[in-house]
Amino acid sequence: MDFEYILPENRESYAAFVGNLRESMSREGYQVSVALAPKTSGEQKGLFYEGMDYALLGANADQVFLMTYEWGHQHGPTGAGLCSYGNPQK
Repeated sequence: MDFEYILPENRESYAAFVGNLRESMSREGYQVSVALAPKTSGEQKGLFYEGMDYALLGANADQVFLMTYEWGHQHGPTGAGLCSYGNPQK
């Protein structure tokens, strides 16, 4: 699942939704994965982070994937998401 722009006041409800979905899908033999933007701190601000309770989502999903292409966000400088260190073209 890749839901974005979850409001901070909905973070626990979203995590509960993921848990309920996991429970339902597991009865059919499926797993639930959640995609999350990488964070550098627990207090990180922004639309991709504040509505996501990473600990609850990790507990309620079968897998969590970090969208490392989000390391540089859509409002950041061009190419910011290519690599978290240095210039990959050098």
